[in-house]
Amino acid sequence: MIEQLFCGLVELTPEFDVVPALARTWEVSSNGREYIFRLRSDARWSDGYPVTAGDVEFSWKRALHPDTQSMLSEVLFDLAGARAYHDGRLPDAGAVGVRALDDYTLAVELAEPVGHFLHLLGMAVTYPLPRHAVQAHGPAWCTPEHIVTNGPFRLEAWQPGRRFILVRNPDYRGRFGGNLSRVELDLFSDEAPASRLALYEGGLHDVMHPEGLAMLESSRLQHAHEYRTEPSAHTLYLGLDASRPPFDNPRVRQAMAHALDRNTLAEAVWRGTATPATGGLVPPGMPGHSPGLALAYDPDRARRLLAEAGYPRARASRRWKRARTGAQATSPRDSTY
Repeated sequence: MIEQLFCGLVELTPEFDVVPALARTWEVSSNGREYIFRLRSDARWSDGYPVTAGDVEFSWKRALHPDTQSMLSEVLFDLAGARAYHDGRLPDAGAVGVRALDDYTLAVELAEPVGHFLHLLGMAVTYPLPRHAVQAHGPAWCTPEHIVTNGPFRLEAWQPGRRFILVRNPDYRGRFGGNLSRVELDLFSDEAPASRLALYEGGLHDVMHPEGLAMLESSRLQHAHEYRTEPSAHTLYLGLDASRPPFDNPRVRQAMAHALDRNTLAEAVWRGTATPATGGLVPPGMPGHSPGLALAYDPDRARRLLAEAGYPRARASRRWKRARTGAQATSPRDSTY
């Protein structure tokens, strides 16, 4: 929803290329640490105020301020002084590496060169906020009666927890394809997935996103001519607590990786809706993806590593049986190994 109502300095294409949005151009210093962004002068907030470099500076420092408690503030930690300011070790916001040189010129200084910095600017936490509205209304600035936006759509109506109605923003100057002029979005916080499907099948909804593999399978079979797929960049993973045995032993962690058949998991369990994570945590299409980086499926190698770690097969089996019967399982996490 934020991406429909707001716009940042840059946008990411479906291929994850960086293209201009609010920033029409930018320059990078030879050391890779200083950026100068030159903003469009015709961008406007929905109440008519211009979108300025000062709005960007204000928004980034607000997200970093410890009182804001932003869940995504770490996205901005590459800025010089940002982490110290967020942690309260640097009280002066002026020392953070972002500064409006004038209304349409923004200077950014990084603590060190970061090759993917421009891609981070495609994330919503970096989008500018309407400084005048936030200062006037405080936390209530984003309520339906006060919200001010600058994205491809404007908010026409909002019933919190129930419904959004968006209309196309005629003043938007970013990339915008198609002729969609109005979107009515129903939010289903309590309704069962089957009732959502019934609304779609009854012609009351134009689009429905199936939830869960069972609904996805049935939807794909029953509405094959209407079913569409699109890529989504995210990673499903099993996290191991390396501070607790047996996962404090790297051989055990490597054995777990070698024992996981990602191809079968993707095809048989996820029914072809996921791709094997053979390139590590970074999914295909994103900067940093490294094909073939993951440890290969090799059960024999996994058994040897477990034996080297002091968990030969018979002993591991006994431990698993004891864990399953609860003899050593004091919490669900304890029983996972």
